[in-house]
Amino acid sequence: MTLKRPLKILLTSVGCPGAPALIRRLKNNGEREITIIGIDMNPYATGFNMVDSPYIVPPANDEDYIQSLLTIIEEEQPNILFPQSSSEVGPISRNKKKFENLDVNVMVSKPEPIEICNNKYELFEFLKSRGLKTPEYYYPKDLDEFQECAKLLGFPNKRVCFKPHISKGSRGFRIIDPEINKVDILMNQLPFNRFMSMNEFVEMFQDIDLPQFLLMEYLEGPECTVDTLVSDGETLLATVKTREKARSGLAMIFKTLNRPDLESYSEHAMKELGLDYCINVQFKGEHLIEINPRVSTFAYQDDLVLPYLALKWLLGEITKEELAAQKSKIQYGRITIRYYEQYGVKDFHVPSVLGKKIG
Repeated sequence: MTLKRPLKILLTSVGCPGAPALIRRLKNNGEREITIIGIDMNPYATGFNMVDSPYIVPPANDEDYIQSLLTIIEEEQPNILFPQSSSEVGPISRNKKKFENLDVNVMVSKPEPIEICNNKYELFEFLKSRGLKTPEYYYPKDLDEFQECAKLLGFPNKRVCFKPHISKGSRGFRIIDPEINKVDILMNQLPFNRFMSMNEFVEMFQDIDLPQFLLMEYLEGPECTVDTLVSDGETLLATVKTREKARSGLAMIFKTLNRPDLESYSEHAMKELGLDYCINVQFKGEHLIEINPRVSTFAYQDDLVLPYLALKWLLGEITKEELAAQKSKIQYGRITIRYYEQYGVKDFHVPSVLGKKIG
Protein backbone atom coordinates (compact mmCIF):
# COMPACT_ATOMS: atom_id res chain seq x y z
CA MET A 1 0.00 0.00 0.00
CA THR A 2 1.28 3.44 -0.94
CA LEU A 3 1.33 5.69 2.10
CA LYS A 4 -0.39 9.07 1.92
CA ARG A 5 1.58 12.25 2.52
CA PRO A 6 2.61 12.82 6.16
CA LEU A 7 0.64 15.28 8.26
CA LYS A 8 1.52 17.55 11.14
CA ILE A 9 -1.41 18.40 13.43
CA LEU A 10 -1.65 21.05 16.15
CA LEU A 11 -4.01 19.39 18.66
CA THR A 12 -5.38 21.48 21.53
CA SER A 13 -6.44 20.43 25.05
CA VAL A 14 -4.32 17.28 25.13
CA GLY A 15 -5.14 16.94 28.83
CA CYS A 16 -8.86 16.39 28.24
CA PRO A 17 -10.31 12.92 29.01
CA GLY A 18 -10.67 11.90 25.36
CA ALA A 19 -7.20 13.02 24.27
CA PRO A 20 -5.19 9.80 24.86
CA ALA A 21 -7.51 7.63 22.75
CA LEU A 22 -7.71 10.27 20.01
CA ILE A 23 -3.93 10.68 19.87
CA ARG A 24 -3.39 6.92 19.64
CA ARG A 25 -6.01 6.51 16.91
CA LEU A 26 -4.66 9.38 14.83
CA LYS A 27 -1.11 8.07 15.03
CA ASN A 28 -2.13 4.45 14.32
CA ASN A 29 -4.25 5.34 11.30
CA GLY A 30 -2.57 2.80 8.97
CA GLU A 31 -2.31 5.23 6.04
CA ARG A 32 0.30 7.85 6.88
CA GLU A 33 2.70 9.24 9.44
CA ILE A 34 1.11 11.86 11.68
CA THR A 35 3.14 14.21 13.87
CA ILE A 36 1.19 15.83 16.70
CA ILE A 37 2.03 19.13 18.35
CA GLY A 38 0.07 19.06 21.60
CA ILE A 39 -0.96 22.08 23.65
CA ASP A 40 -2.67 22.50 27.01
CA MET A 41 -2.74 25.03 29.84
CA ASN A 42 -2.00 22.28 32.39
CA PRO A 43 1.73 21.47 32.68
CA TYR A 44 0.79 17.90 33.67
CA ALA A 45 -1.61 17.25 30.80
CA THR A 46 -1.74 13.51 30.08
CA GLY A 47 -1.31 13.95 26.35
CA PHE A 48 2.06 15.65 26.74
CA ASN A 49 3.54 12.18 27.25
CA MET A 50 2.13 11.02 23.90
CA VAL A 51 2.63 13.89 21.44
CA ASP A 52 5.75 14.77 19.46
CA SER A 53 6.03 18.44 20.50
CA PRO A 54 4.30 19.65 23.71
CA TYR A 55 3.58 23.28 24.63
CA ILE A 56 1.93 24.98 27.59
CA VAL A 57 -0.39 27.80 26.52
CA PRO A 58 -2.63 30.31 28.33
CA PRO A 59 -6.34 29.51 28.88
CA ALA A 60 -8.58 30.08 25.87
CA ASN A 61 -10.11 33.22 27.42
CA ASP A 62 -6.67 34.81 27.94
CA GLU A 63 -5.80 37.73 25.66
CA ASP A 64 -2.55 35.98 24.70
CA TYR A 65 -4.12 32.64 23.77
CA ILE A 66 -4.45 33.29 20.02
CA GLN A 67 -0.98 34.79 19.81
CA SER A 68 0.44 31.72 21.54
CA LEU A 69 -1.10 29.50 18.84
CA LEU A 70 0.28 31.74 16.09
CA THR A 71 3.72 31.54 17.68
CA ILE A 72 3.60 27.74 17.78
CA ILE A 73 2.34 27.57 14.19
CA GLU A 74 5.19 29.77 12.94
CA GLU A 75 7.66 27.52 14.77
CA GLU A 76 6.17 24.09 13.95
CA GLN A 77 4.37 24.75 10.63
CA PRO A 78 1.51 22.25 11.09
CA ASN A 79 -0.93 21.38 8.31
CA ILE A 80 -4.03 21.36 10.51
CA LEU A 81 -5.27 23.06 13.68
CA PHE A 82 -7.60 20.64 15.51
CA PRO A 83 -9.34 22.11 18.62
CA GLN A 84 -10.84 19.75 21.22
CA SER A 85 -12.37 22.05 23.85
CA SER A 86 -15.65 23.97 23.76
CA SER A 87 -13.90 26.97 25.29
CA GLU A 88 -11.38 27.06 22.44
CA VAL A 89 -13.54 26.61 19.34
CA GLY A 90 -15.06 30.10 19.64
CA PRO A 91 -11.80 32.10 19.86
CA ILE A 92 -10.16 29.92 17.19
CA SER A 93 -13.13 30.29 14.83
CA ARG A 94 -13.22 34.08 15.26
CA ASN A 95 -9.53 34.23 14.37
CA LYS A 96 -9.61 31.57 11.66
CA LYS A 97 -8.29 33.89 8.95
CA LYS A 98 -5.09 34.55 10.93
CA PHE A 99 -4.33 30.84 10.96
CA GLU A 100 -5.24 30.34 7.31
CA ASN A 101 -2.84 33.15 6.43
CA LEU A 102 -0.11 30.86 7.81
CA ASP A 103 -1.27 28.04 5.50
CA VAL A 104 -3.02 26.08 8.25
CA ASN A 105 -6.32 24.25 7.71
CA VAL A 106 -8.60 24.89 10.69
CA MET A 107 -11.09 22.19 11.69
CA VAL A 108 -13.75 24.42 13.25
CA SER A 109 -17.28 25.68 12.60
CA LYS A 110 -18.24 29.28 11.91
CA PRO A 111 -18.46 31.60 14.96
CA GLU A 112 -22.23 32.20 14.96
CA PRO A 113 -23.42 28.58 15.38
CA ILE A 114 -20.64 27.95 17.91
CA GLU A 115 -21.92 30.81 20.07
CA ILE A 116 -25.46 29.43 19.89
CA CYS A 117 -24.37 25.91 20.84
CA ASN A 118 -22.16 27.06 23.70
CA ASN A 119 -25.08 28.92 25.32
CA LYS A 120 -27.62 26.32 26.43
CA TYR A 121 -30.53 28.77 26.70
CA GLU A 122 -29.81 30.32 23.29
CA LEU A 123 -29.58 26.82 21.79
CA PHE A 124 -33.05 25.87 23.11
CA GLU A 125 -34.47 29.17 21.86
CA PHE A 126 -32.93 28.57 18.42
CA LEU A 127 -34.21 24.99 18.16
CA LYS A 128 -37.70 25.99 19.25
CA SER A 129 -37.79 28.82 16.69
CA ARG A 130 -36.96 26.26 13.97
CA GLY A 131 -39.77 23.94 14.96
CA LEU A 132 -37.56 21.40 16.70
CA LYS A 133 -38.78 19.73 19.89
CA THR A 134 -37.11 20.81 23.14
CA PRO A 135 -37.70 19.98 26.80
CA GLU A 136 -39.90 22.42 28.70
CA TYR A 137 -37.64 25.15 30.06
CA TYR A 138 -37.49 28.64 31.58
CA TYR A 139 -34.98 31.40 32.17
CA PRO A 140 -35.77 32.72 35.68
CA LYS A 141 -34.30 36.15 36.45
CA ASP A 142 -34.43 35.98 40.26
CA LEU A 143 -35.00 33.55 43.11
CA ASP A 144 -38.76 34.10 43.33
CA GLU A 145 -39.15 33.55 39.60
CA PHE A 146 -36.99 30.42 39.85
CA GLN A 147 -39.35 28.91 42.43
CA GLU A 148 -42.44 29.92 40.43
CA CYS A 149 -41.03 28.40 37.24
CA ALA A 150 -40.19 25.21 39.14
CA LYS A 151 -43.87 24.94 40.10
CA LEU A 152 -44.86 25.38 36.44
CA LEU A 153 -42.62 22.38 35.68
CA GLY A 154 -44.46 20.28 38.26
CA PHE A 155 -42.29 20.76 41.36
CA PRO A 156 -42.63 19.49 44.10
CA ASN A 157 -44.45 16.54 42.53
CA LYS A 158 -41.70 16.19 39.95
CA ARG A 159 -37.97 16.68 39.88
CA VAL A 160 -36.57 19.68 38.02
CA CYS A 161 -33.01 20.43 36.99
CA PHE A 162 -30.92 23.47 36.13
CA LYS A 163 -27.59 24.38 34.57
CA PRO A 164 -25.76 27.61 33.72
CA HIS A 165 -26.32 29.04 30.26
CA ILE A 166 -22.60 28.62 29.58
CA SER A 167 -20.61 25.83 31.22
CA LYS A 168 -18.36 22.85 30.48
CA GLY A 169 -18.80 19.24 31.48
CA SER A 170 -21.36 19.00 34.29
CA ARG A 171 -20.27 22.19 36.04
CA GLY A 172 -23.24 23.89 37.67
CA PHE A 173 -25.73 21.15 36.74
CA ARG A 174 -27.98 19.95 39.56
CA ILE A 175 -31.23 18.02 39.99
CA ILE A 176 -33.68 19.41 42.54
CA ASP A 177 -35.46 16.46 44.10
CA PRO A 178 -38.33 17.07 46.55
CA GLU A 179 -37.39 13.91 48.45
CA ILE A 180 -33.68 14.62 48.81
CA ASN A 181 -32.15 15.94 52.05
CA LYS A 182 -28.68 16.53 53.46
CA VAL A 183 -28.64 13.23 55.38
CA ASP A 184 -29.54 11.30 52.22
CA ILE A 185 -26.83 13.17 50.28
CA LEU A 186 -24.26 12.41 53.01
CA MET A 187 -25.11 8.77 53.58
CA ASN A 188 -26.43 7.47 50.25
CA GLN A 189 -25.04 9.62 47.44
CA LEU A 190 -21.54 9.64 46.00
CA PRO A 191 -19.43 12.73 46.82
CA PHE A 192 -19.96 14.11 43.30
CA ASN A 193 -23.73 13.58 43.30
CA ARG A 194 -25.96 15.95 41.30
CA PHE A 195 -28.88 16.21 43.72
CA MET A 196 -29.95 19.01 46.04
CA SER A 197 -33.13 20.21 47.73
CA MET A 198 -35.04 23.39 46.91
CA ASN A 199 -34.32 24.67 50.43
CA GLU A 200 -30.59 24.29 49.81
CA PHE A 201 -30.89 26.15 46.51
CA VAL A 202 -32.85 29.02 48.10
CA GLU A 203 -30.38 29.26 50.99
CA MET A 204 -27.47 29.38 48.54
CA PHE A 205 -28.82 32.29 46.50
CA GLN A 206 -31.05 34.23 48.88
CA ASP A 207 -28.46 36.98 49.46
CA ILE A 208 -26.82 37.15 46.01
CA ASP A 209 -27.96 37.72 42.45
CA LEU A 210 -29.18 34.60 40.70
CA PRO A 211 -26.76 33.46 37.96
CA GLN A 212 -28.04 32.83 34.44
CA PHE A 213 -29.64 29.41 34.82
CA LEU A 214 -31.59 27.31 32.36
CA LEU A 215 -34.32 25.68 34.47
CA MET A 216 -35.91 22.68 32.78
CA GLU A 217 -37.98 19.58 33.31
CA TYR A 218 -36.11 16.53 34.55
CA LEU A 219 -36.07 14.06 31.68
CA GLU A 220 -36.39 10.32 32.02
CA GLY A 221 -34.88 7.83 29.59
CA PRO A 222 -31.46 6.69 28.41
CA GLU A 223 -28.67 9.11 27.59
CA CYS A 224 -27.50 8.86 23.98
CA THR A 225 -25.00 10.76 21.88
CA VAL A 226 -24.91 11.22 18.12
CA ASP A 227 -21.32 11.75 16.95
CA THR A 228 -21.36 13.40 13.55
CA LEU A 229 -19.14 14.57 10.72
CA VAL A 230 -20.81 17.62 9.19
CA SER A 231 -20.04 19.96 6.29
CA ASP A 232 -21.88 23.30 6.15
CA GLY A 233 -24.82 21.72 7.97
CA GLU A 234 -24.94 18.54 5.90
CA THR A 235 -24.41 15.38 7.94
CA LEU A 236 -21.94 13.15 6.09
CA LEU A 237 -21.62 10.39 8.68
CA ALA A 238 -23.15 9.75 12.09
CA THR A 239 -22.94 7.12 14.81
CA VAL A 240 -25.03 6.75 17.97
CA LYS A 241 -23.86 5.53 21.35
CA THR A 242 -25.44 5.20 24.79
CA ARG A 243 -23.98 6.41 28.05
CA GLU A 244 -24.24 3.18 30.03
CA LYS A 245 -22.23 4.10 33.11
CA ALA A 246 -20.43 7.20 34.35
CA ARG A 247 -17.77 7.93 36.94
CA SER A 248 -16.76 11.38 38.19
CA GLY A 249 -19.08 12.86 35.59
CA LEU A 250 -17.39 11.02 32.70
CA ALA A 251 -19.04 8.34 30.61
CA MET A 252 -17.09 5.11 31.09
CA ILE A 253 -19.13 2.51 29.15
CA PHE A 254 -20.79 3.07 25.76
CA LYS A 255 -22.95 0.89 23.54
CA THR A 256 -23.30 1.57 19.82
CA LEU A 257 -26.92 1.71 18.70
CA ASN A 258 -28.94 1.89 15.50
CA ARG A 259 -31.17 4.92 16.20
CA PRO A 260 -32.27 6.52 12.91
CA ASP A 261 -34.77 8.70 14.83
CA LEU A 262 -32.00 10.42 16.80
CA GLU A 263 -29.85 10.68 13.68
CA SER A 264 -32.72 12.34 11.83
CA TYR A 265 -33.26 14.90 14.61
CA SER A 266 -29.52 15.57 14.72
CA GLU A 267 -29.38 16.03 10.93
CA HIS A 268 -32.20 18.59 11.12
CA ALA A 269 -30.44 20.54 13.87
CA MET A 270 -27.10 20.46 12.02
CA LYS A 271 -28.76 21.80 8.86
CA GLU A 272 -30.45 24.66 10.72
CA LEU A 273 -27.25 25.64 12.52
CA GLY A 274 -24.86 25.20 9.59
CA LEU A 275 -22.14 23.48 11.62
CA ASP A 276 -18.94 21.86 10.35
CA TYR A 277 -16.64 18.89 11.11
CA CYS A 278 -16.93 16.82 14.30
CA ILE A 279 -20.06 17.70 16.29
CA ASN A 280 -21.41 15.95 19.40
CA VAL A 281 -25.20 15.92 19.91
CA GLN A 282 -26.54 14.73 23.28
CA PHE A 283 -30.01 13.32 23.93
CA LYS A 284 -31.94 12.30 27.06
CA GLY A 285 -34.71 10.00 25.98
CA GLU A 286 -36.02 11.57 22.78
CA HIS A 287 -35.08 15.14 23.75
CA LEU A 288 -32.00 16.95 22.48
CA ILE A 289 -30.31 18.54 25.51
CA GLU A 290 -26.90 19.75 24.26
CA ILE A 291 -24.81 20.26 21.14
CA ASN A 292 -21.05 20.41 21.55
CA PRO A 293 -19.45 22.07 18.48
CA ARG A 294 -16.28 19.99 18.81
CA VAL A 295 -14.97 16.46 18.75
CA SER A 296 -15.98 14.29 21.70
CA THR A 297 -15.10 10.87 23.09
CA PHE A 298 -15.82 8.54 20.18
CA ALA A 299 -16.67 4.83 20.31
CA TYR A 300 -13.71 3.86 18.15
CA GLN A 301 -13.45 0.77 15.98
CA ASP A 302 -10.20 -0.33 14.33
CA ASP A 303 -11.80 0.27 10.93
CA LEU A 304 -13.83 3.38 11.82
CA VAL A 305 -12.16 6.48 13.31
CA LEU A 306 -14.45 9.41 12.65
CA PRO A 307 -11.97 12.19 13.65
CA TYR A 308 -9.43 10.80 11.16
CA LEU A 309 -12.11 10.72 8.45
CA ALA A 310 -12.83 14.36 9.33
CA LEU A 311 -9.17 15.20 8.66
CA LYS A 312 -9.38 13.49 5.28
CA TRP A 313 -12.56 15.41 4.44
CA LEU A 314 -10.88 18.68 5.41
CA LEU A 315 -7.98 17.88 3.05
CA GLY A 316 -10.26 16.79 0.19
CA GLU A 317 -9.00 13.19 0.34
CA ILE A 318 -12.40 11.51 0.69
CA THR A 319 -15.77 12.02 -1.03
CA LYS A 320 -19.28 12.20 0.37
CA GLU A 321 -20.02 8.85 -1.22
CA GLU A 322 -16.98 7.25 0.38
CA LEU A 323 -17.98 8.66 3.78
CA ALA A 324 -21.53 7.36 3.38
CA ALA A 325 -20.09 3.91 2.62
CA GLN A 326 -18.41 3.94 6.07
CA LYS A 327 -21.88 3.51 7.60
CA SER A 328 -21.82 -0.20 6.75
CA LYS A 329 -18.83 -0.66 9.08
CA ILE A 330 -20.69 0.36 12.24
CA GLN A 331 -20.89 -2.55 14.68
CA TYR A 332 -24.26 -2.10 16.38
CA GLY A 333 -24.41 -3.47 19.89
CA ARG A 334 -20.65 -3.10 20.34
CA ILE A 335 -19.58 -2.15 23.89
CA THR A 336 -16.77 0.36 24.43
CA ILE A 337 -15.16 0.59 27.87
CA ARG A 338 -13.07 3.52 29.03
CA TYR A 339 -10.69 2.93 31.94
CA TYR A 340 -8.04 4.69 33.96
CA GLU A 341 -4.33 4.35 33.15
CA GLN A 342 -1.24 5.88 34.69
CA TYR A 343 2.38 6.61 33.89
CA GLY A 344 5.28 8.21 35.68
CA VAL A 345 7.83 10.73 34.46
CA LYS A 346 10.56 12.63 36.24
CA ASP A 347 9.85 15.90 34.45
CA PHE A 348 7.83 16.92 31.43
CA HIS A 349 10.14 19.75 30.30
CA VAL A 350 7.27 21.40 28.43
CA PRO A 351 8.02 24.89 27.06
CA SER A 352 5.63 27.69 28.05
CA VAL A 353 4.67 29.85 25.09
CA LEU A 354 5.25 33.62 25.42
CA GLY A 355 7.07 33.03 28.69
CA LYS A 356 3.78 33.03 30.59
CA LYS A 357 3.58 31.20 33.89
CA ILE A 358 0.47 29.04 33.84
CA GLY A 359 -1.11 28.15 37.12
